[in-house]
Amino acid sequence: MNIYKVETIFNVSYDEYDSFVCIAVSEQEAREMHPDGPTKRNPEYKRALSTWVDFAQINSLKVTLIGVANDNQNKGIVLSSFNAG
Repeated sequence: MNIYKVETIFNVSYDEYDSFVCIAVSEQEAREMHPDGPTKRNPEYKRALSTWVDFAQINSLKVTLIGVANDNQNKGIVLSSFNAG
């Protein structure tokens, strides 16, 4: 599994996420994660994702491979950046 940094390219205001670091199998899987953790397998995913980016804009996120995770690491969010207002 890989370690990715996922960033929005859109203007970020207060009470919004701007980026997160995650462990995922692929860039697309990282892109489909939410800074709070829900994935597209969760029925609340589209609603939760809208608090991060519009679902239609998910492919506009900047995803950077920053490393390789150990074999015993679980998929998920490692760290997220939230701009509290």
